[in-house]
Order: sequence, then C-alpha cells, then structure tokens
Amino acid sequence: MVGLGNPGPSYKGTRHNIGRDFIDHIARSHDVEFSSRRQTEIIRLPAFFGLDLPQPLTFAKLDSFMNLSGPAIQGLADKEGVKIGDVLIVVDEFMIPFGALRLRAEGSAGGHNGVKSIIETFGTQEFPRLRAGVGPVPASTDPAEFVLARFTADERSKMEAIYKAMATAIQSLVTDGMAKAMNAVNKLHI
Repeated sequence: MVGLGNPGPSYKGTRHNIGRDFIDHIARSHDVEFSSRRQTEIIRLPAFFGLDLPQPLTFAKLDSFMNLSGPAIQGLADKEGVKIGDVLIVVDEFMIPFGALRLRAEGSAGGHNGVKSIIETFGTQEFPRLRAGVGPVPASTDPAEFVLARFTADERSKMEAIYKAMATAIQSLVTDGMAKAMNAVNKLHI
C-alpha cells in the first residue's frame, strides 16, 4: 500500500495528504518505525489490527511530491518485485464528500496529479485505489487551494473514525477480495 501526499511538515494535515497521513497513523497504531528505501519510507506489518497474515503487508509513503508519485512507486515496485496491479494506492478525492470512501480496482486519474503520474509511468489505469473523500469544494474556492488547505476542526475530530474505516477497508480487501470489499466499503460514510 502506498499513501499519496507531499513530504514535509507544511503539508501534514492537509486534505491532499490524507493518504500519506493514514500511513503515518498505521505506523503509530502499530508502534513501528519507518525504514528508508529509495524515495520511500516503509513499514512491514506481519499482523494488521489483529489480522494475522501469511506474509507481512508493506505500507509506504513517498519522499517525492505528489506529481512525481509514479517514478517513486516504480522504484519501490521494482525493489519489492511487485506489479502496480498489486499495489493499493491510498489517495484523497475532492469529488467525494468528506467521510466517504471509494474502493476501485482501476480507473482514470480524475484530475488527480498523483494518480495521473502513476498512470503515465506504468502505462495503465489498472491498479487498485482507496479514495478518501475530502470534498465538497466550496463554490468560490479553487480546488487546488482547497486540497492544500488543512482540515477544519470539525473534520479533524472525525479523522480517527475515518482512519479506522480506511483500515477496515484494507482488512476487507485482504480477506474478502476486491468485489466484496468494494461492496462493503463504497457504502461507508463517516
């Protein structure tokens, strides 16, 4: 799993960084430290929120900016010996209401520069993604400014529940497969 976002403290807690911040949440929840790889920081979990796994799950955050996600993920995938179709991308989505999640097996970039970079790098739209809603964008606001802004106090108070739902979505994907997980996850709204 790779959580998209921009590196650096000025981006932490912004809507655009919900994927990256989720990976930080997973590390804190499991009390593990990141190890550095080329352009990435990773953790490996042999158990995930009580779910015993046949092989550890790898969670990564990138040291590159959002619009350069593709090359960084390619370096990680090559190093790990996996295909992009086996990598779940966790990403923000301003077209989805805050608190809603959408799990998809494939799809277009939908205007998201991080997803666009991955599609351009790998030459395919066929990779799973968990989109976390951060919208809607207020009518008088530029979407680019909106996603780079920090969550409101009310939104921040719901982040723990959203992270829990995101973790549950991953558990469902691992144990039940994409079709069943999509059916369960895409109905969620915190």
